[in-house]
Amino acid sequence: MPLPSTETGGSKPEQVTTIIKKQPEVAQKVPGVQEKPLIDVLVNRDPDDPDSAIQKLLNPTPEAGEKSDFTSQKKAEEQYLVDTQGKYKGELDIRYADPSTKADYLQGQVTGYVEGVIGKASEKKSQEDDVKFSHEDTLIELSGQKFDQKTSGIVLAKAQERISVLFNSEYGSKSPEKQRMVAEQTKQYLELFSKAQTEGSLSNDISAGMVIRLVDENIGKLAYQDRKATENWLGDHGVRHIVGHNIDVSMKLADELERNGQKVSAVDRLMMHQIMIEHDMGYATDVVSKPINQGGFGADGGHNVLAAKSFREQAEDTTSPVGQVFSSEQAAIVHEGILHHDSRAVKFNLGDESPQAKKENVLSAIHVADNTHAFEKKLPEILYNHPDTLRIMRLMKTAGETGDDTSIVALRGQLISGIDKNSAFSDDDKTALKLAANMISKGSYERTVPRICGNKPEFEIDNKGVLTIDVTESAIHREVVGVFAQGQNEQLQKFLGDIAGIKNVDLRNVDSVISPEGTVVVKMRTGEGRDIEKTDYQMKIDELIKDADFSSFVIEDADLAADQALLQKQAESSQDKSVQLEKVEAVKKMRRLNMEVYQDSQKERERISEKGPEQIV
Repeated sequence: MPLPSTETGGSKPEQVTTIIKKQPEVAQKVPGVQEKPLIDVLVNRDPDDPDSAIQKLLNPTPEAGEKSDFTSQKKAEEQYLVDTQGKYKGELDIRYADPSTKADYLQGQVTGYVEGVIGKASEKKSQEDDVKFSHEDTLIELSGQKFDQKTSGIVLAKAQERISVLFNSEYGSKSPEKQRMVAEQTKQYLELFSKAQTEGSLSNDISAGMVIRLVDENIGKLAYQDRKATENWLGDHGVRHIVGHNIDVSMKLADELERNGQKVSAVDRLMMHQIMIEHDMGYATDVVSKPINQGGFGADGGHNVLAAKSFREQAEDTTSPVGQVFSSEQAAIVHEGILHHDSRAVKFNLGDESPQAKKENVLSAIHVADNTHAFEKKLPEILYNHPDTLRIMRLMKTAGETGDDTSIVALRGQLISGIDKNSAFSDDDKTALKLAANMISKGSYERTVPRICGNKPEFEIDNKGVLTIDVTESAIHREVVGVFAQGQNEQLQKFLGDIAGIKNVDLRNVDSVISPEGTVVVKMRTGEGRDIEKTDYQMKIDELIKDADFSSFVIEDADLAADQALLQKQAESSQDKSVQLEKVEAVKKMRRLNMEVYQDSQKERERISEKGPEQIV
């Protein structure tokens, strides 16, 4: 039985409904590529451009390259555009047709970013030791060798070098957490690749060089998406989202299926990895990222189809890594997973080894993983890794409600200054975070703060294929939303809509809901049942909101804000508006004065902290 119709606002997009199981294909020679012995290529290199020969080995360009037939996938993209017409802000079809969304252009941007970071690292490393980040020596070592148990270790070691530079160095991002996540994901990816070869789902004739290219492109896409995500106020679409949640949850769901006796092959898991690596590439395109970075929220609508288009064009190219590695059937599943990654269609099959059932399991895992990343780890990078942003946002709320535009500009400057002083960030981190800081406004808290609602949900699939998701309210959720006078569990309400299709649930009287299809159950522990343990991030936020000066300011400001709202309402119905409006202005003035007093106290604390109490006369 096929999956329920994906929710794109119209008719059901065309889907691939059959998969022809066949014997693994031997990698074909690319038409037009003239093979030469490696020694000839190296000896005859251009002395003025010695790396070009190596690049040709890495990226062979055929005279007349073949294309796989992805007509049905292109039609699915076109149907998506029809189904979502008028749903998203701006013209999605125009963004889709823009040259900057083509795979070669987007991959060029990824490569440019990676080479910029690697180039800086290589320049310094070459002066210090023998560590190299180019592939020249590795290619010579692996020339003519297939990817197997012997060469996989070399490929992984080379990948780990690159990961360390891109995710935990002064040249790229400086994040041990992200380095760890990407390193573990890459190791798992290569293990699944080898296992898929053993199972017969991938060719045993794939070269080690091609796998290096595939892994490098995946790492590059993760790094580039993480960099672009750091620049704005959208929920995270970088490594924390892609690897830390989506891939992790997909694997957990695969484990749950296997626990219930349903086999999940290595290539099924590998496709889940690939779908997640690719699924949000649409956010990184110029037509989305540039408007978003200028405050044009809404340009991200329909990013699915931009990512799907990019992957399809890669898969069509038989010289590309994904075109070489994945069969047309496998690539079609990856494409469908990308195009509809945020669908809430869930149908887990047990005891069914048919290709259709296995495909539905893969896609269902994708949908569940993406729709359940809604809480703390999905916070914008600037708020997650620079918690003082929360304090600045609260002050901006007061400044905005009292019409104090001067303070908004000054607070933005404070945030940027704090980022500059933070030694935990690399120069590249700071550049990206300051772009996000320049976008902060009086209303930035509205969509971000409610995410501090819970941490990672827990998942269990029963013997009938029904998924149960257990969500627990975080230990500090009520306190944090209280600082901003927001309602409780607003993000949990959104979560229920995304994953179970149920809205406006009265969480005071309901502790579980079932999706209309009966395939998903969400259990909620809120109020007295909420977490008592705090994550590292929550402890930082808890320390901030319990600071005596900050807490005192917030409590008094909240009372004055309520007075201001009441007076403004009375003024609207009053015959003598001028008197009421004078009272409103008096309250605003008091709020601004309180904020000024609080900030002065903070400056004094910072002065004492920097100089030391013994130096203060």
